[in-house]
Amino acid sequence: MDHVRVIISDLDGTLANDERAIFSGTLARLEKCIGEGYAFAVATARPLAYLHGVFPSHLFDRIWKICHNGAQLFSPDSRVMFKHEIGRSDQVALLDALGGEYTSLSWYSGDTWYTDEFFSDGLRQAYGIPSHYPAPIVGDAACLRSQSVEKILVVGAPFPDALAEVFKDRLSIHKSRSEDLLMISSGVASKATAGEAMLSYLGYSWNQTAVIGDDMNDASLFSLAAVSFATAEAPTALKKLATFRVGSNNDPSMFVGVLAAIGGSCDASEV
Repeated sequence: MDHVRVIISDLDGTLANDERAIFSGTLARLEKCIGEGYAFAVATARPLAYLHGVFPSHLFDRIWKICHNGAQLFSPDSRVMFKHEIGRSDQVALLDALGGEYTSLSWYSGDTWYTDEFFSDGLRQAYGIPSHYPAPIVGDAACLRSQSVEKILVVGAPFPDALAEVFKDRLSIHKSRSEDLLMISSGVASKATAGEAMLSYLGYSWNQTAVIGDDMNDASLFSLAAVSFATAEAPTALKKLATFRVGSNNDPSMFVGVLAAIGGSCDASEV
């Protein structure tokens, strides 16, 4: 392993807690890392606008952002460096497969959020859409037959496992922990493909990269990085892929363990 120069961390449930807050001690250590020359990227299923309410502005402008689980990559100054849209034919096929049998459908085109008429404030709250994020533009789901889209959210889809099986070679369909929300993006979009693009821009390799995660959508990163860290809440399958096991989400000891390991210490317990 070369000397680690890049850290990629999942956001929700890893760097931030379930209330979308990052402990001040973790933020301080993150700022110190960046000051010492580490490149840092946060990876999230959320859109770019969501991150404004999570990171203070002086840090927001110093980190890379992998959004929509890899469908978009933004530089520290928030320029779009990479994006993968869902193909129109796949959008049409998905609409036809759903057949209108769902509670709510919404989608992102760029950083603009659209939703059908079934979306409510209750659903906004239930699925963690923060109050600072702009209200969605109400539109007809038929727009998906012609509009360029990076991500689709489906609440209450019937037979989600069967849907994922039908589209497994064409779309990335991730089921949220609530089990009722499907997050859908291009089948070629992943945190790993966005991470690869970022490393290319920076001139680094996976052998110089550490990753932190808590869910199976982080597995593609774990399989590539020189060193990986699974949090206490991570599923067993992800822990088996990890180099190290660290503390609970948003616990400052979690980030201490990461820094100790990449600095050559043994404070993180090896898997």
